[in-house]
Amino acid sequence: RCAGMHRNLGVHIAKVKSVNLDTWTQEQVDNMLAWGNGIANEYYEYKLPPDFRRPKDDVEVEKLIRNKYDKKLYIHENFDYASTVKHQPASSSTAAPAPSSD
Repeated sequence: RCAGMHRNLGVHIAKVKSVNLDTWTQEQVDNMLAWGNGIANEYYEYKLPPDFRRPKDDVEVEKLIRNKYDKKLYIHENFDYASTVKHQPASSSTAAPAPSSD
């Protein structure tokens, strides 16, 4: 469900890969290992209110995904990856580039 919504955004906004069906480059694997969901969410969901509840309705989920990744309404503008990984488990501490805006 969510993967389909991400695909609908277009590859210039979101890239969806299957762990089982797609081939991954080493750079893509390294980037996923470095960022993980925790760090990525700190960047992309920074401005969501503390009482935010994830929508269940497809229309609202798609709206959230578009606002989060396309419009970047909730990002942390002064995000510091280096200081963020210091507070993450060791498996997330590999350096990686910031999320691409293209």
